[in-house]
Amino acid sequence: GSGQEATREFTYIKVAKGQGTHIWLDSLYNNDGIIQLYEMEPAPFADMGDYIKVAGFSRDFISVHQMVFNQNVQINLERLKPDYPWLKRLNFQSVVLINRRTDQQIWNPFFLALTDTSLIALNASNRHTLFFNRGNPTFDLQLSHNDQLSKHVRQAGAEGRQNREWQLRSNLRIISGLNLEINSSSGKRRQDSELFAGKNFYFRFHSLSPTLNYLIQSRFQLSTAWLIRKDKSLLVENNTSATQNQLSTELSYMQSQQSNITLNLKWIDMNLDGNKNDPVAFALLNGLQPGQNLQWQLRLTKLLNKTIQLNIHYSGRKAGQNKIIHNGSAQVSAIF
Repeated sequence: GSGQEATREFTYIKVAKGQGTHIWLDSLYNNDGIIQLYEMEPAPFADMGDYIKVAGFSRDFISVHQMVFNQNVQINLERLKPDYPWLKRLNFQSVVLINRRTDQQIWNPFFLALTDTSLIALNASNRHTLFFNRGNPTFDLQLSHNDQLSKHVRQAGAEGRQNREWQLRSNLRIISGLNLEINSSSGKRRQDSELFAGKNFYFRFHSLSPTLNYLIQSRFQLSTAWLIRKDKSLLVENNTSATQNQLSTELSYMQSQQSNITLNLKWIDMNLDGNKNDPVAFALLNGLQPGQNLQWQLRLTKLLNKTIQLNIHYSGRKAGQNKIIHNGSAQVSAIF
């Protein structure tokens, strides 16, 4: 579609801690005590956010041509009755979403290599997955490729993010009630800012995570997982790298349909090679600190009657040498 819209710029407004979505990280940049837009980062934990992002509209209007493309293709080879029995176990799914806004008409929906002078905003994602034994409780396997791209052009210049990733997941039932799930991924992440080069990062990552799931008498479920992840900056001017080892366990108890209690514990060891006080390290650490990190959560959901549900949530964490942070909330909701 085509039309006109007012140009807009974003600013940040300070709110109570825990009510915002972003944090101000002046110390990562020039440490001058003055808020610049590029010094704002998404809060890695909800309780840290003390700024919200607000859009402001001007009196200037620009022509906008918007193109939206959605695709969802699923192929079940079993329905095609192939000659080879193993082919019947294969499924394929392809999902493509593109939302592009430009100042000129471009008919090709897959043309994404746009110049900053013609682009207003671009959000594109595609996920292609090959399944083997999809939904089989004994053994299943899936291979996926994900590509997510976003780019926006404002008065402060163009900013873009991209995440490309291969994922391999398998699930094996060892005995009744005991399953082994293995997840692995490999890919690249990047962020580009036209005017704020200090925010740029580009790194490669690899991860492997085996998980044991044990179901006890349909009421108790115990999951234990180990994750190892390695990230390495690919920028010539910054060779920061990080290695993460994480051990986690989760115990859930369900009493019929009335109540559910879940306890989650995580121990995370972060090894950072580089300066922790720069934007690349901040992206790699994602709120954690070099050394040992602890996180824990307790969730209670209880149905008080047919229409009233109580939710209680408590979480805590200790990052490196920092003090322990506690957070709690309670919510009552009505079900109609």
